[in-house]
Amino acid sequence: MDRAIVYAGSIPLDTDLLRAGRYAKAGLGNLAEITFGSQSAVACGLVCVPSANSLSVTIGRGSVLAPGVLDGASVGGLGGGLVADNTAVMCQYVSTTDQSVAIPYAGSIFTLYAVCQEQDTDTVVLPFFNASNPDQTLAGASNGGGSLPTRRAGLISFVIAAAAPVVPDNGYILPLYRISVPLGATTAVSVAVTAMEGAFPTPLPKLAPLQSPALTGQPTTPTPDGSNLQQILNFASLAKFASGRLANIAGFWSAGSYNYTPSAGTQSVIVIVQGGGASGYGSPATGAGQVGLGSGGGSGAFAAAWIPGVGATQSIPITVGVGGAAIPGDGATGGNSSFGSWVNCSGGVPGTISGVVTPIWSQGSKSTALPVVTGGAIPIVSRAGECGGVSLAFGVQSGTGGQGASSAFGAGGAQMPGGVSGASGGQGAGGSGTFNIENNSTALAGGAGGAGVVVVLELA
Repeated sequence: MDRAIVYAGSIPLDTDLLRAGRYAKAGLGNLAEITFGSQSAVACGLVCVPSANSLSVTIGRGSVLAPGVLDGASVGGLGGGLVADNTAVMCQYVSTTDQSVAIPYAGSIFTLYAVCQEQDTDTVVLPFFNASNPDQTLAGASNGGGSLPTRRAGLISFVIAAAAPVVPDNGYILPLYRISVPLGATTAVSVAVTAMEGAFPTPLPKLAPLQSPALTGQPTTPTPDGSNLQQILNFASLAKFASGRLANIAGFWSAGSYNYTPSAGTQSVIVIVQGGGASGYGSPATGAGQVGLGSGGGSGAFAAAWIPGVGATQSIPITVGVGGAAIPGDGATGGNSSFGSWVNCSGGVPGTISGVVTPIWSQGSKSTALPVVTGGAIPIVSRAGECGGVSLAFGVQSGTGGQGASSAFGAGGAQMPGGVSGASGGQGAGGSGTFNIENNSTALAGGAGGAGVVVVLELA
């Protein structure tokens, strides 16, 4: 890896810093080539979540490594700087915030592309040395007050289209997901999102000695550290090292029934199943000195399992459980999610309702959502649904509904103040309960539970 050399007493130049940045980029690019192979293009993060409110998806934060050049345009300037250098090198591009991407129309199959390019950003009016009056700086070059970019950034934007967009100068286009949109869809809840083969490589394993001793005893499976989707996928990817190469990921994020056929070459699958969340309990209308309480809805059961022998000739039924509906009074149970006859995860269980009571009062919750892994499937992790939160009344105007239980894929509905309906839960999570203040003639509905999830990791 090249490094800049400077000397004590020499006049520092702008190119000293610019060369250090270029050398670092070249060194990291060479390391990326060693890791992933020359001319590889891979992504990390960038999770695609369909919208329940519009015909769009949201792409989470992440990065792309892709072929590029050291500097497609000169960097710096004003009598100094470095000229362009089109030496080929692996480049890193990042997206630091969630980005919403519109789906053009319904009734077609599209591809979601990552558009990678370098841009000069972060413009600032810089102070410049004033040779005529060294005690006073110039505002911008020649004291003109103009701003200059201070950062060359590798950035990612996204587009959903039927054909690949034009490649930007010295940039790269990487297909990330296949987006299948049913005819007549007005939101993305029924959209099928499938990761493109090879776009998301499996995290690298720890290096092992060339000669390893034989395993003894009964090996155990670790429990995933945390509950977000990326951690679950990373955990499942670790499990796959003993069983095959991750070839494709299929995700089913909307409630409904599906017939799933594995891709050609699939030898086994890891399935991640989340039951639907229950809605929170509503609360009745109240009179003078009375309040109503409803506790939060429970999350659905969760399981991940490895199923050997699943091949491309099979058609496997998949059910994604519905979230419990937001209704006044009794909460609604979440729907069961399942993968064939191997994995079944029960939907979350509603909390409880107090009826009309007099403060001080608390109302508890319950859960009996259980996962079942059977028929030759090998469990990786199995977890019952969680109970929703307790609702509390401290006075006729002071209290809160119970929070919905969180799931492996989403947060539970937030606690809401008195006189307000419950909040909806995320995927597989419970909706929040309610607290109805005195003299409110309107019954309140608990928050809706979130639909379940089924994710399939195909191993070849």
